[in-house]
Amino acid sequence: MLQTRLREIRKSKKLTLQDVADRANPPTTAQTIGRLETGVRTLSVDWIERIAAALDVMPEELIALPKGGDVVISGSVGIHGNVTTIDKTLSLRLDVLEPISIKIGENQGSYIADDTVLCSALPPTKYASALGQDCLIENTDGKRYFGKLIRYDNGDADLASLKTGGLIITGLKPVLIAPAKYQIRKI
Repeated sequence: MLQTRLREIRKSKKLTLQDVADRANPPTTAQTIGRLETGVRTLSVDWIERIAAALDVMPEELIALPKGGDVVISGSVGIHGNVTTIDKTLSLRLDVLEPISIKIGENQGSYIADDTVLCSALPPTKYASALGQDCLIENTDGKRYFGKLIRYDNGDADLASLKTGGLIITGLKPVLIAPAKYQIRKI
């Protein structure tokens, strides 16, 4: 199913439904814009072009890919379980160009078995910026390790296991350092 980014773009520009309705050519109603945002009304090519012009964006910016789009956040859960209605969007577009994913095999640190971790490779000149972060490291011998980068100095690295009482791996010569960016867990 085709999804749109109407609400996300409108909110980012701090526009109300009425603002967009007034900017449309010809003008329309706030109710119509709301229906187009929520999918209650079909968004035709004509509507895409009209709303893109009203929002001052390219028409293709209004379209979200089905599996990489946005999720509307409908509420915020309070301390007693009460849900307050909010109007926010969670973007599922990752800011990782070529993610490297690993699966956690057993509980360790803040990760539990079956979590998926998406890591983002750094250029070698930025390896030291990953100090203190959970990282996937590939050594010159081709072996890969995941843990907390605790030292990086002149091409040598030390990695601490995330498991309580785990080992510290010293003397690594990394050809890849990819800090963890996202932790995905099924519930």
